[in-house]
Amino acid sequence: MHLQLVRQEMAVCPEQLSEFLDSLRQYLRGTAGPRSCFHIAAGRLSDGFTFVVYEFWETEEEWKRHLQSPVCKAFRHIKVDTLSQPEALSRISVPAAWCTVGRD
Repeated sequence: MHLQLVRQEMAVCPEQLSEFLDSLRQYLRGTAGPRSCFHIAAGRLSDGFTFVVYEFWETEEEWKRHLQSPVCKAFRHIKVDTLSQPEALSRISVPAAWCTVGRD
C-alpha cells in the first residue's frame, strides 16, 4: 500500500500573518477530520513567515476530492490574499510502511 504525501510551502506577507494563521488553523482542523487524510502536520520555518504543511492521503483520488472540499477552497482563497509569492506544491507516493504515525 502507498500513501500520497503532499507538501505545501508558503511564504506569507508579514502584514497578513494573523489572517493566514487563522485560516491555516481552520484548514488543519478541517483536514484532520476526514478518514482519508492519514496524517497532517504543519511547521513554521525559522524566518517566521514561511510555513510547510505535510499531508498524507490514502489515495490520489482522495486527495483530489479534498481539493474540491469547502475547507480546501477557503484556504486557497486566503492564500491568494496573504502569500508573498506562489506556494510551492509537491506530491510523491510513499510506501505506507514508511509511515509510523498510526490511527487509533
